[in-house]
Amino acid sequence: MELDEHLRGHRGTRGAVSKIKLRVCRNRVARAAVRARLPVLERNDLVRLGSDYGGYLVPEDAIRAARCAYCAGVGNDVTFDLALTDRYGCEVWAFDPTPSVIDAVARWTTQNGGTSSPSGCGTVRA
Repeated sequence: MELDEHLRGHRGTRGAVSKIKLRVCRNRVARAAVRARLPVLERNDLVRLGSDYGGYLVPEDAIRAARCAYCAGVGNDVTFDLALTDRYGCEVWAFDPTPSVIDAVARWTTQNGGTSSPSGCGTVRA
Protein backbone atom coordinates (compact mmCIF):
# COMPACT_ATOMS: atom_id res chain seq x y z
CA MET A 1 0.00 0.00 0.00
CA GLU A 2 2.81 2.45 0.80
CA LEU A 3 4.45 1.89 -2.58
CA ASP A 4 1.13 2.46 -4.35
CA GLU A 5 0.56 5.75 -2.47
CA HIS A 6 4.12 6.84 -3.26
CA LEU A 7 3.61 6.19 -6.98
CA ARG A 8 0.30 8.07 -6.98
CA GLY A 9 1.96 11.02 -5.26
CA HIS A 10 4.82 10.91 -7.74
CA ARG A 11 2.42 10.97 -10.68
CA GLY A 12 0.60 13.93 -9.10
CA THR A 13 3.87 15.83 -8.84
CA ARG A 14 4.69 15.06 -12.44
CA GLY A 15 1.30 16.47 -13.45
CA ALA A 16 1.95 19.65 -11.47
CA VAL A 17 5.33 20.11 -13.13
CA SER A 18 3.84 19.75 -16.59
CA LYS A 19 1.16 22.36 -15.72
CA ILE A 20 3.88 24.80 -14.70
CA LYS A 21 5.83 24.13 -17.92
CA LEU A 22 2.64 24.65 -19.92
CA ARG A 23 1.99 28.00 -18.19
CA VAL A 24 5.58 29.17 -18.77
CA CYS A 25 5.35 28.18 -22.43
CA ARG A 26 2.02 29.98 -22.79
CA ASN A 27 3.48 33.15 -21.21
CA ARG A 28 6.47 33.09 -23.57
CA VAL A 29 4.20 32.71 -26.58
CA ALA A 30 1.99 35.57 -25.36
CA ARG A 31 5.01 37.87 -24.83
CA ALA A 32 6.36 37.03 -28.29
CA ALA A 33 2.96 37.81 -29.83
CA VAL A 34 2.83 41.20 -28.09
CA ARG A 35 6.40 42.01 -29.19
CA ALA A 36 5.55 41.12 -32.78
CA ARG A 37 2.66 43.59 -32.78
CA LEU A 38 4.58 46.49 -31.21
CA PRO A 39 6.06 48.85 -33.78
CA VAL A 40 9.78 49.52 -33.62
CA LEU A 41 10.37 53.20 -34.24
CA GLU A 42 13.70 54.72 -35.15
CA ARG A 43 14.54 57.66 -32.89
CA ASN A 44 17.24 60.23 -33.35
CA ASP A 45 16.47 62.29 -30.24
CA LEU A 46 17.78 59.82 -27.62
CA VAL A 47 20.29 61.20 -25.12
CA ARG A 48 22.18 59.36 -22.39
CA LEU A 49 21.64 60.80 -18.93
CA GLY A 50 23.67 59.57 -15.96
CA SER A 51 26.56 57.14 -15.67
CA ASP A 52 27.07 53.90 -17.58
CA TYR A 53 25.81 52.00 -14.52
CA GLY A 54 22.90 54.15 -13.39
CA GLY A 55 22.00 56.07 -16.53
CA TYR A 56 19.34 55.68 -19.20
CA LEU A 57 18.73 56.56 -22.83
CA VAL A 58 15.72 58.86 -22.94
CA PRO A 59 13.93 60.82 -25.68
CA GLU A 60 15.07 64.40 -25.20
CA ASP A 61 11.83 65.90 -26.51
CA ALA A 62 9.82 64.12 -23.82
CA ILE A 63 12.17 65.27 -21.05
CA ARG A 64 12.13 68.90 -22.17
CA ALA A 65 8.35 68.94 -21.80
CA ALA A 66 8.48 67.47 -18.27
CA ARG A 67 8.71 69.63 -15.16
CA CYS A 68 8.61 66.79 -12.63
CA ALA A 69 10.13 63.28 -12.63
CA TYR A 70 9.33 60.35 -10.32
CA CYS A 71 12.29 57.96 -10.09
CA ALA A 72 11.70 54.66 -8.29
CA GLY A 73 14.49 52.33 -7.19
CA VAL A 74 17.26 54.91 -7.42
CA GLY A 75 19.95 52.85 -5.74
CA ASN A 76 23.28 54.41 -4.78
CA ASP A 77 23.86 55.94 -8.23
CA VAL A 78 21.80 59.12 -8.58
CA THR A 79 23.59 60.47 -11.67
CA PHE A 80 20.45 60.08 -13.80
CA ASP A 81 18.39 62.02 -11.26
CA LEU A 82 21.02 64.76 -11.01
CA ALA A 83 21.17 65.03 -14.82
CA LEU A 84 17.41 65.61 -14.88
CA THR A 85 17.72 68.53 -12.47
CA ASP A 86 20.94 69.99 -13.90
CA ARG A 87 20.21 69.68 -17.61
CA TYR A 88 16.43 70.11 -17.78
CA GLY A 89 15.48 71.82 -14.53
CA CYS A 90 13.10 69.02 -13.54
CA GLU A 91 11.88 68.59 -10.00
CA VAL A 92 12.91 65.03 -9.10
CA TRP A 93 11.11 62.80 -6.60
CA ALA A 94 13.36 59.79 -5.89
CA PHE A 95 12.07 56.70 -4.10
CA ASP A 96 14.03 53.75 -2.71
CA PRO A 97 13.32 52.28 0.74
CA THR A 98 16.51 50.15 0.81
CA PRO A 99 18.32 50.96 4.10
CA SER A 100 21.73 51.65 2.51
CA VAL A 101 20.13 53.87 -0.12
CA ILE A 102 18.19 55.96 2.40
CA ASP A 103 21.50 57.41 3.64
CA ALA A 104 22.71 58.07 0.07
CA VAL A 105 19.44 59.84 -0.81
CA ALA A 106 19.71 61.95 2.35
CA ARG A 107 23.28 63.02 1.40
CA TRP A 108 22.27 63.69 -2.20
CA THR A 109 19.26 65.83 -1.29
CA THR A 110 21.20 67.77 1.37
CA GLN A 111 24.03 68.56 -1.07
CA ASN A 112 21.54 69.71 -3.72
CA GLY A 113 19.22 71.78 -1.53
CA GLY A 114 16.42 69.22 -1.34
CA THR A 115 14.62 67.26 1.34
CA SER A 116 14.50 63.58 2.25
CA SER A 117 12.54 61.33 4.59
CA PRO A 118 13.44 58.17 6.53
CA SER A 119 11.19 56.18 4.18
CA GLY A 120 13.64 56.67 1.29
CA CYS A 121 11.86 59.52 -0.46
CA GLY A 122 13.93 62.49 -1.62
CA THR A 123 13.03 65.66 -3.50
CA VAL A 124 15.26 68.08 -5.37
CA ARG A 125 14.12 71.17 -7.25
CA ALA A 126 16.28 72.79 -9.87
